[in-house]
Amino acid sequence: MNTVNYQVIFTDIIKEVYPERLQESNLLHQINNISNFMDVLNVNKIIFNKAGGDRNKQQQRLKIYTHQDALEILNYQKEYRLSNTETANHFCMSRNTLKKWKDRCLHENL
Repeated sequence: MNTVNYQVIFTDIIKEVYPERLQESNLLHQINNISNFMDVLNVNKIIFNKAGGDRNKQQQRLKIYTHQDALEILNYQKEYRLSNTETANHFCMSRNTLKKWKDRCLHENL
């Protein structure tokens, strides 16, 4: 299975779209230490939160989650006893997406 090199992707985005941010050592440190999907979400939030609301909504539509990512988000929800709304807000995602994942997991476990 191919893996995604998020370091290259985020570095390219910064070089092309936000070249002034190349000097932010904290941002570069975060990018170089990505090890799981939570790190990816954090870096994504650091980069794109400064971009403004409309751009954030546009970026949200482009997110892709693996099955493992979905399971980790559902486990996070269970561990912290969050509602669908709270979990969706925390991960900046649609409640409908979260509901579909829960339904699929329920169906797979039957």
